[in-house]
Amino acid sequence: MRRAAYEASGFATRHLLDLGGSGAQRIVATGGGVRDAAWVQALADATGLPVDAVAVPEGGALGAAWLARVAAGLEPLGSTASGWVRSDHRIEPDPRAREAVAARYARYRELAG
Repeated sequence: MRRAAYEASGFATRHLLDLGGSGAQRIVATGGGVRDAAWVQALADATGLPVDAVAVPEGGALGAAWLARVAAGLEPLGSTASGWVRSDHRIEPDPRAREAVAARYARYRELAG
């Protein structure tokens, strides 16, 4: 059940990426979910993209702090936030799961409409 729930979130992500036509090369994951290796693996498998997990899961809060510093004039306008965020590790899609995941994604799309 847990893998199915994790995979469903990955399928929703994949569907949004497909609709956006962005040609994404990777996913950068943040938040508490990055602490769960099974969820991150399911996301990589479901989307077929590598997932870079951030080193500090509270990346959203760090991003807000960086934006506040820019707004307060403490960071130059147009400065990069790269000093505030870094990836901890990359999870690659498991090639052994590709065929089975593709079949489940097709079924997911059929049911989701």
